[in-house]
Amino acid sequence: MAKEFGEPLPDWMHIKEPKDRPLVKTLMKLLGAGESEAIALAIEMRADFLILDDLKARKISREMGIRIIGTGGVILLAKKRKVIGEVKPLLKELSEKGFRLSDEVIRTILEAAGED
Repeated sequence: MAKEFGEPLPDWMHIKEPKDRPLVKTLMKLLGAGESEAIALAIEMRADFLILDDLKARKISREMGIRIIGTGGVILLAKKRKVIGEVKPLLKELSEKGFRLSDEVIRTILEAAGED
């Protein structure tokens, strides 16, 4: 959902609504609207992965057979593929913009990136 992004979306980003509204409504009994729509859309699109950070949404996604990756995993993958040079500045920027990651998760990501 665009409003969860917190600022205008870049031109390369497009919103796609899931068609299975009954599934979205069912999931919304347990999760927020954004997570519910993301899970429904991942199923419809037969996505290889779904980027999710919410622990409850991750658990439900796994139970539904959806492979998930978190924001930290995406950042680590970007470094591994040399899309970015360093992880630490990105984590700092995310934190400054209000993205919540525990100190433990940040330490784990930095360690995995070889930046501890």
